[in-house]
Amino acid sequence: MLTDFYEDTYNLDQTILVSKVITRFSTIRLHGKMYNSAESRTQKGTNVQCLFLSQYCTAPEAWPGKILYFFKHDQRTESSTGVKTAHIFAFIRFYSSYGNNNSHCIVSIQRIFSQVAVAKKKICRRTESVANSDSFPLVVIPLLRSVHGLTISGK
Repeated sequence: MLTDFYEDTYNLDQTILVSKVITRFSTIRLHGKMYNSAESRTQKGTNVQCLFLSQYCTAPEAWPGKILYFFKHDQRTESSTGVKTAHIFAFIRFYSSYGNNNSHCIVSIQRIFSQVAVAKKKICRRTESVANSDSFPLVVIPLLRSVHGLTISGK
């Protein structure tokens, strides 16, 4: 899985040696905020918004998801120097528009934009049964970001 990730992400024209050894950890400090994973003591700070560039739009798309864990991976290129570089990733379970967990993904921590609050919006209609909670749409609320000691909102 890591080999495919490196080849797809970096379009490498040289052979890379991918070790199967990773170092997992449960918390990390990014953008002046503490981000937790599902493996940490608290679930606060596990829901995040990641930014990706779309092939159809010039603006980045924001995808909400839950951080399952962080991991560090050392990768060595096969060249005369054999330089070893460390990469830090998050393994994230992304939400679909209806709140179902539809995919897991390795994401570079640079793609994590902000923490979010996530809830299912209950829609009550007289003609529909609301017993199936999987049909409720997901509501994602971006939380304030702190950048270099300044707190900014969406303005």
